[in-house]
Amino acid sequence: MQKLQQLSNAVTARFHEASPRARITVGICVLLVLFSAFSLVFRNAPTQLEPLLNRREFSNAEVMELSQHFTNAGLKGWKLQDKKILIPTEQRLEFLVAIEGKFESDAFSSDVDSVLENGSILDNPSLREMRLRNAREKDLARIITQIPGIDEAQINIDDHQQRGLSGRKEMTALAAIKAATNTEVTLETSEAIREVIAARFAGLERNNVVVIDLNTGHTFGASDSDYNASNLDIALRNYERWWRGRIANLLIDIPNTRIEVGLYPVDVATEKTPGIAKMVNATVSVGIPDSYIQQVAESRQATSQTQRQAIAQDVKQNVTELVQGVMPVVPHTTLDEFTVHVATILDLPLNPSGDSAPVLSVFLQNAWREITMGILIAACAYGLIWRNRQLHLVRSTNRTLPVRKRDSDSHLSTKSPEDRAIISERPHQEIPSDGSEKTLAVKEQTAVPHLEKPPIIQNNSAKTEAALTLKDELNALVDEAPADAADILRKWISNTSP
Repeated sequence: MQKLQQLSNAVTARFHEASPRARITVGICVLLVLFSAFSLVFRNAPTQLEPLLNRREFSNAEVMELSQHFTNAGLKGWKLQDKKILIPTEQRLEFLVAIEGKFESDAFSSDVDSVLENGSILDNPSLREMRLRNAREKDLARIITQIPGIDEAQINIDDHQQRGLSGRKEMTALAAIKAATNTEVTLETSEAIREVIAARFAGLERNNVVVIDLNTGHTFGASDSDYNASNLDIALRNYERWWRGRIANLLIDIPNTRIEVGLYPVDVATEKTPGIAKMVNATVSVGIPDSYIQQVAESRQATSQTQRQAIAQDVKQNVTELVQGVMPVVPHTTLDEFTVHVATILDLPLNPSGDSAPVLSVFLQNAWREITMGILIAACAYGLIWRNRQLHLVRSTNRTLPVRKRDSDSHLSTKSPEDRAIISERPHQEIPSDGSEKTLAVKEQTAVPHLEKPPIIQNNSAKTEAALTLKDELNALVDEAPADAADILRKWISNTSP
């Protein structure tokens, strides 16, 4: 507490000793620092965002519609992230009110319901059936758009009544799919869409469903399509996913492993051996990162290149043995060939320059207040240090001036009576050679104070003048106080005697 009091007193004294300009500068700096600290402490916290309509993913058309509703209501602060609309938590009620009655969630709305509600008793059965089919097509398209990677979908169903006694009805379906940006509809996705459409409408077979990718123009399920898949192909794709998952779980200790598996049917003449099962070839390709090989080599303290190559070969052999133990088993097929390929892949480090700019910009956006306050504090500290040095320099200069003045005064005290007589009020008056020290003091007191003393010129006659002056003073002392003069002479003689 005492040290703080001393420091406070010192700062107060320095502040009072400073010039008005320095005081104003220090006051402005203190106000800026206080303002920065206040804005830093009481700044607004980041806005909390929550997904709209229970994390539902919206299509591009729905996003445009919702953005128009938000603009009309004057709502801001929402953003789109991964096909989800995030809204401020404190404004959740305002956003829901803005879309109430104008936009409904797909989970609670259906075109079939609207057809049934808006139907009329005057409608004929064929028109009613057509409206219901159109409503089912829209509902099914809405379900398909919820598949990851699908933005838009349109379903068209048609039927044909065959002639004859049986009167069998044949149905066909077309699914126009538009995938997300820079993506394509895969074979697995197209087969899943065909299965869903066939299951939605009674009497519709999967082979009569055609899927077209509007981004690439590829068709799936057409008679002349290169992307047709038989039942065996679909089964093999399913077993590939299952097999890849088992191998990935087996090699989970090796980070960043690349795994690719494949099951391919072999064309066999079924006319000669109709009862034999179909033949399948299986291949596995595993890529092991080179960084993992280096870690194993460092753990085993392998320094030479030969030792590292031996360790890499050992790791490859171990991975091959592990993968060969997981044999694919496909029902109603026979495994003809099983090949395992294991190799090392070069995993290059990420380029730090690519992410440096975004990271730096984000850091500046989040910490600009702290940076500004730090700069202000540093500027104030530097200004105080500089001012302290200037005051110290001025004080040291003032301390040297009295010393020089005392030296000049002592030098003036050694002047002769003739030199002192120069600055007397009556310079024409002669100073007697037998004048005492008191007489000289009286003459000095009568001198004009504002006259400047001339500089002393050193010459060879200084010693003679000093000697005469001492003699005159001694004579004056003998005349005034003989006893004192005798004591002084006695002391001089006793000090000089051996």
